[in-house]
Amino acid sequence: MTLSIYDPYYPGPIAPVTKAGWNIGLWANNTYRFFRVLLVEPLPPGPQLIQDIGVVNASSNSIQTEITVVEALEGTLVQARFRPLDDIEVEVSQLRGTGRYVTNTQQSRVTPFSAALDPYYALTTFFVLGAAQNPYVVVYNQTGYNLTTTRIQFWGFKYFLQRLPDDQELLLRTIIVDPADQRAVNQARQMGLTATVVPAMGRAG
Repeated sequence: MTLSIYDPYYPGPIAPVTKAGWNIGLWANNTYRFFRVLLVEPLPPGPQLIQDIGVVNASSNSIQTEITVVEALEGTLVQARFRPLDDIEVEVSQLRGTGRYVTNTQQSRVTPFSAALDPYYALTTFFVLGAAQNPYVVVYNQTGYNLTTTRIQFWGFKYFLQRLPDDQELLLRTIIVDPADQRAVNQARQMGLTATVVPAMGRAG
């Protein structure tokens, strides 16, 4: 199979979307971009990957705050999940002003109680592709008391990437758009060209 689809929201512990030496396709700037994965590095859920949004008073919310602990460098991809450590609701945008988990009329938030239905926080999975693409959050305090800390824990994987040549990328993109294009499929097969496609909100400048 030339292309395989990875479901980043499959329930269960987080796992790498691909391996070093394999190719990956990510949706970015309204098209799929393809990369060779040079290295995969874990990002354990330690204190260094906790971001504290700060004081949020009772029945109030924070300003929109950039999440910098999962910032990616150019040529890298961060795959992450998150969970609130305090009694807060977290609303995510990626990029700034582009809401995640949005229906036609509502934007869903992640809370400590989300674990009751999603124990691994699989539905919080997001990707940061390249520099200056950080997500933003607004934290809501729906309790009757002020919170002095509003901490969010992140964890996941980091990938070091190398862009595939234009002709290979075009070929793989053609197969996504038209899987029945046997000429493109045969050409990719002859080249030994395969990729894992991640239908996620990867973005790049």
